[in-house]
Amino acid sequence: MKRLKLISLGALLVVGSGIVGGCGSAAEQTETETTNTTDSSLTALSTSGCIPINQTISFSGSGLQINTENDIYGGSIPNVSTTYGSITVGTTNSVSGTTFSSVSDGSTYSVGTFQITVEGATGSYFYGTKAATGSIGIGSYYQQWIQNYVNTSGYFSSTSTSTPCVSGLGIQGHLYTTSGYGFGGHVFLYLNNTQHGVTIFYQ
Repeated sequence: MKRLKLISLGALLVVGSGIVGGCGSAAEQTETETTNTTDSSLTALSTSGCIPINQTISFSGSGLQINTENDIYGGSIPNVSTTYGSITVGTTNSVSGTTFSSVSDGSTYSVGTFQITVEGATGSYFYGTKAATGSIGIGSYYQQWIQNYVNTSGYFSSTSTSTPCVSGLGIQGHLYTTSGYGFGGHVFLYLNNTQHGVTIFYQ
């Protein structure tokens, strides 16, 4: 079963309403959650461009942290006071290492894909401070959800005739080494050159 989570992010106050999706019909996929959280980490965004959500979103980063459990942290993560290095959208790095990928089932409600290549990652142990590069694809169903969120949340200027774009991101996930090299976790997408956005859960 694939699980998706979209949560709105605020600059200093997170007031989230989103979707938790699973297998089945659209009606079965939808529920609402809210959070209210003080957040001081969102001021440290590193952006190079703003990539439309219906395109492949490339990124590169430095100073990402991987712990001894192969958990990976990068960029600005909501509810965390520390910024884990920097991630720049719209650029790529030449990184020699291992590529980790999420799994897409190709269905109408597919989250999309997430791929990251981590510097010097070999075997099954990746601990340390790393450079990385990668790409993000957002499924068409959730592109529409993001468009609706941008148009109705009140955080953004009028965008009814334009496609939202990703201007910054953060990563909080896990690198898997069983049955190939996989990624699962939260990817925080900051939209339209603001400190507001959504969270997608890839696995």
